[in-house]
Amino acid sequence: MFADFMAENLNFRPSPVPLNAKVILAEGQGKKFRTVVAVDESDNPIGYAMWVPTFDFHHAVDGAAIQELYVQPRHRGRALSFRLAAAIAKRIQKDGGTFLTAPVLTDDAKRLKLVRRATVGFSLEQVYLSGRGFRELIELEDADIKTLVRKLPKPEATKEP
Repeated sequence: MFADFMAENLNFRPSPVPLNAKVILAEGQGKKFRTVVAVDESDNPIGYAMWVPTFDFHHAVDGAAIQELYVQPRHRGRALSFRLAAAIAKRIQKDGGTFLTAPVLTDDAKRLKLVRRATVGFSLEQVYLSGRGFRELIELEDADIKTLVRKLPKPEATKEP
């Protein structure tokens, strides 16, 4: 299911990371992140959300940041993503948390309409830097402004190991 998410949303196939059931079970039970899984009547996974506890500096409160949320295409249109978010909210509230935050893909007008009925959105773009681009940025920490701008990593560098 994770590979399907990566292919659909990030155009990666196979997954560029070694994330599999074993890693999710080992890391997703609170060590690095937490996971909730939705299952069908036959107990087969049909969706999941991965999240981490976080802190809102503006309001000085604990909460959760949903890092990943995916529902298999044939199970969409039933607000399953909100059920996954509700499960996370219930868990984080038990730990004293009072909010959720998450990136939302903007390619589906129905999705956005539903999400905007319940949430506050901000005009921003979530960016990502990794691989060779990440290492190149580290080298620019003490660079003068001209060198820094000239040597900023290219977006393609993030897709390289």
